[in-house]
Amino acid sequence: MNQVDAFGLTTDSARFTRLFFQPVLIIWALWTTDAWTGLCNK
Repeated sequence: MNQVDAFGLTTDSARFTRLFFQPVLIIWALWTTDAWTGLCNK
């Protein structure tokens, strides 16, 4: 909106690539904090 680059994502292709890795990062964060088992046991 304000044309400000964040996290080194300076191109649209870099932002698009990050979109595919976002679920992997979320799963990794849940698994490393042991929150994954809490979600699976519900």
